[in-house]
Amino acid sequence: MYYPNFLPHHNQPMLLTEAEHQHPQQVIVAFFECYHLVDARRSLKRCLKAAFSHRRLRRKGLLDIIALREALLRLLEAATLLRDEGKAALPEDEPDPLNPLWYLGRNTGEHTHWDYLPRHLSQKQYRNPYRVFHQCARKSTLPLWRGLLEGLVAAASYANMHGEDGCIPYSDKEPCARAQCSRLVQLVEAAHLVYVRERLGEQEQQNVKKCA
Repeated sequence: MYYPNFLPHHNQPMLLTEAEHQHPQQVIVAFFECYHLVDARRSLKRCLKAAFSHRRLRRKGLLDIIALREALLRLLEAATLLRDEGKAALPEDEPDPLNPLWYLGRNTGEHTHWDYLPRHLSQKQYRNPYRVFHQCARKSTLPLWRGLLEGLVAAASYANMHGEDGCIPYSDKEPCARAQCSRLVQLVEAAHLVYVRERLGEQEQQNVKKCA
């Protein structure tokens, strides 16, 4: 468990490579090269449901969230370094902000457009997903995020532990542990929007260079 009496270096990213420190967008790319949005969001929501009820995850669900925990920590560490360059924000004059191009990309695979819809974001967060990264960094410190994820997995692992019983430490800038845990779902959805939109912008630049 992580306690408030942490050392100064605990506030710094500890899991990122030197290259990821310099280019934290690489963390987002790496996340979605390992995890599908729909699967990651489903695993996280299943964990939240178990942690805040007197239930526990079954073996597969527990293994999924344990594996996902470090990837989420890497996203949270990247959130303290990411700088909004406007590449993922929707244009102000966009006539169709819910065009699947903005949240899905071009390949749907086995899932539908509805499966990819970032339904946990506000309108402002959807239009500019970097808001979520800034909120994650502003609402809590990295040591508290680490403690929250550790407590979340523990609460989802044991039926006699419960998320509202104080086993999940959370920031005093959040109203409750559930609210801060729910921000993790927003983090995944916002990261996916950045992944889709910034890659889309790179593809358009490449097409322009080919046509020139």
